[in-house]
Amino acid sequence: MDMHILGKKSNQQGFTLIEFMIASVIFMVVMSSGSDFFNNMNRSAVVNSELTDVQQDIRAAMLTLVRDISMAGYGTTSASTCTNAITPTNLSTGPDQISMASMGNVLTTLTVAAAPGDTKITVASALTAGTISINGIKTTTAAAGTNPTISPAIDASGEGFPIGTQILNPTCVEYDVNTGTRELSRSVGGVASVLASGVLDMQFAYALDADGDNLIDDANLSGGFDTGDFVNTTTDPASIRLVRVSLFVQTNQSDDRYINGAAVTLEDHDPTGDAGYTLAAYQPFRSRVLTRIVRPHNIGLP
Repeated sequence: MDMHILGKKSNQQGFTLIEFMIASVIFMVVMSSGSDFFNNMNRSAVVNSELTDVQQDIRAAMLTLVRDISMAGYGTTSASTCTNAITPTNLSTGPDQISMASMGNVLTTLTVAAAPGDTKITVASALTAGTISINGIKTTTAAAGTNPTISPAIDASGEGFPIGTQILNPTCVEYDVNTGTRELSRSVGGVASVLASGVLDMQFAYALDADGDNLIDDANLSGGFDTGDFVNTTTDPASIRLVRVSLFVQTNQSDDRYINGAAVTLEDHDPTGDAGYTLAAYQPFRSRVLTRIVRPHNIGLP
């Protein structure tokens, strides 16, 4: 019986060295394919996540930019380096710039109602001598203190201002894009902060009422208002009635499987003509363009 069992054991065979090597190669190929698959999935997830973040950031930045443009000229037509309610800077070889003057900062409030004809106001906290606006309606120069003299006085034919009315001061808000860091910055009174990253271009176009007839000028002579009536620059900022804003954003993470990326021409700026242009800077990156049309509510009012 022992010999019989021994004979059966001797007939059992394991893998040969060649079979083991073939199996190992197959296993390595399968594992490599699986690893590539999961790496690609992970990279796509990272790129898609960043694209979502970029889109959210640029929408938030656009909301801030739209708000500032819509409030341009509120209470004042100039502030510091902002010499107009809107000052456009058109650059056909790079991102445009724009600055807006408005009464953006609340300094204090009236603690005593200001009556028509008053030459003084009474406020909750002391003012520094300079230009102020009462509720964005009355722009005047105030002396320092909590009971300053104002000049000119409150209009004698007006209705005055109640207790709690806001006292504001002129603010210069400026926007520009740093192409080196790809950041959109907002500067308020000379203090800059980054609104969004991944921004390659910012362009503006303007619809005008240069003849003062309360109608948008027919710039392209089409017989009616259309997108062709927007121009890229103007020597008369006071004639601006609509502003078209376009932002071009791009992810920082490249996606090797994405080959459709390309430079985008916004308004009069074609990036392919810029110094140092290369398609490689655009091709492996996902991008988006966001455009809005804004009406500056305080410009061109009768």
